Amino acid sequence: MNKRYMDRLMDLKSELEMIKNSPDDSSEHISKSAESLRNICEFYANGDYDLKNAILSSILDGKVYISKNECRTTDLNVVVELICRINKGFRGGINEKAIISDGLSNVAPPAGLEPATL
Repeated sequence: MNKRYMDRLMDLKSELEMIKNSPDDSSEHISKSAESLRNICEFYANGDYDLKNAILSSILDGKVYISKNECRTTDLNVVVELICRINKGFRGGINEKAIISDGLSNVAPPAGLEPATL
């Protein structure tokens, strides 16, 4: 059993070393992705049917149904939904009621000092 774990440890150490020595292109990928997002409206407006469908499919979750002048689908992509939920907090000064599905608390704290005093 000891030999098996020592072999596994050696494999993991060599894998870690390989990851440390591999080039990091994440910043390049992030830059390209951010640029694509900045121009997504232009890509959509000038794109053919396949590109438009690809853009909609990446934003919407599940099957995309397109008819004449409308697009119907069941849900947003989870990532897009979370981004939209985050952006709701940056509107500033708008008081809205919390909705249970937003993940925000709709329970007000008790009046007075903590713990509640009479």
